Amino acid sequence: MEDLKQAKEQLKKEIREAYIFLRKNNNTIPDETLEFMKDAALEKADGLADNINDAFPFATENQKKRIKAMTWWSELSWDEKHELANNVFKRPPRTLTGSEIENIWKMR
Repeated sequence: MEDLKQAKEQLKKEIREAYIFLRKNNNTIPDETLEFMKDAALEKADGLADNINDAFPFATENQKKRIKAMTWWSELSWDEKHELANNVFKRPPRTLTGSEIENIWKMR
C-alpha cells in the first residue's frame, strides 16, 4: 500500500527535521547523543512495514479494509471529517462508528 510507504518516508523526513532543529536550538545535548538518537530513530523507521500485508500479515481482508478506512479518516482535517459526517449521517464525526467511517471511505 503506497500510503504506508509514504507515511514511512514522511516519518524519516520529520526525524531529520527534528534532529536539525535540536542541533540548531539546543547546545546542551552532546553531538554523540544527538547522532545516536537520529540514527536509532531512522533505523527503527526503516524497519517499519512498507505495505499493509507486511504490517498486518494475519488480518482478514475485512480487517485490512477497516485499517485502510481508519488510516484515511485519521489523515482528514477536522473540517473534512465534520463535513462528511454531516452530509452522510447528519451527526458529528465523534459519534461515528468504525463501520460508518468505513462506509464513508467506500463512497469516496
